[in-house]
Amino acid sequence: MAGHACFATGYVLFLAAHWATAVAVGVGVMLLGAVSYTLGEILGGPITTTIAAESAPDALRGRYLSLNQLAVSAAGAVAPAVLSGLLSAGGAV
Repeated sequence: MAGHACFATGYVLFLAAHWATAVAVGVGVMLLGAVSYTLGEILGGPITTTIAAESAPDALRGRYLSLNQLAVSAAGAVAPAVLSGLLSAGGAV
């Protein structure tokens, strides 16, 4: 739960940085968001792998872990392109 709370806080801070009136404040808020998001990854990453491993039947454990890693890798590959598209579309989107 703490990892998801850190993710949510990071997302809220990223959103709040858009409305910062001073550039320095916006950068500071973005950095705080990045720290919060990273803490969420540190807290949540090992747990999601453990859940994938423990929820699988013994014969399918490798497939479950492979699918879990595939989802993480696909998100890491697709996210930059999607976020770049959103940023180029403007803050309203």
